[in-house]
Amino acid sequence: MYSFDNEGIILLDKSSGITSFQAVYRLKKILKIKKIGHSGTLDSNATGLLIIAIGKATKLLKHIIGQPKKYIAEFYFGIQTNTDDVLGTVIKKYKGKIDLEKIKKFLPEFTGKIKQIPPDFSAVHVNGKRAYKIAIGGEKPDIKAKEIEIKNINLISFISPILKLEIECSSGTYIRSIARDIGIKTEYYAHLCSLRRLSIGNFSINNASTLTDIESGKFNIITPYESLDDLPSLEVQKEFIDYIKNGRQINNNWFKDINNINLNNGYYKVHFEKKLLAVIKFDNEKFLYG
Repeated sequence: MYSFDNEGIILLDKSSGITSFQAVYRLKKILKIKKIGHSGTLDSNATGLLIIAIGKATKLLKHIIGQPKKYIAEFYFGIQTNTDDVLGTVIKKYKGKIDLEKIKKFLPEFTGKIKQIPPDFSAVHVNGKRAYKIAIGGEKPDIKAKEIEIKNINLISFISPILKLEIECSSGTYIRSIARDIGIKTEYYAHLCSLRRLSIGNFSINNASTLTDIESGKFNIITPYESLDDLPSLEVQKEFIDYIKNGRQINNNWFKDINNINLNNGYYKVHFEKKLLAVIKFDNEKFLYG
């Protein structure tokens, strides 16, 4: 097994103009750490929260990746682009007056569980190729619709032609696609002109640091135990710590107060005095390493 000494999660406030990959590369140089990963890519022109895992804490990202996300998005009405954002080529225009009431009428259709087709210029796989590579080659990728969930769309402001929204959605949602589809539905056409990610699960942009902050040493590392706040915990008895670290087959009697815990199928974080030792899964009355 593995330990998480001096490793954990950093919350990065990514600036516009750099890709998520470039942000991670710069962090590697700043922190002088080879093993580093992130949860949830942001487009280069988007800003906001990136969850960065350093060292062996990258193993925890799979428990963070699927969490819901919240954004502030601005949709520019009157123009549709081939990338569905401000970086693309204009493909359709609407030159008339844009009526906010008409837009508001359609917004409820974009909440709840809906089918969404990702943008042509996206990283989804189509027959073994990235969609954007097919689109760059001049062909239209055959992208299948997938189910997502939009939990909330809150209208913040409308100063024509820009609609500002707060959107809370499931992982895997493309905000660019929402802009495109609302534009098509209203026949006003639209594209995403600004995007800022506010949160991923319980992680908030309010606690994030910029690359400049991190270069200056002004940042916090969230411990692996704290980073999995959404998972229930089991505390191992001291004499069984090495059993967990060495990956021995798990026995229920290793854990404190196990008889007073109502165990449900799912993941648990195993710790001793809030120091994370492992993530395990309870499934069909058995514990397995997760």
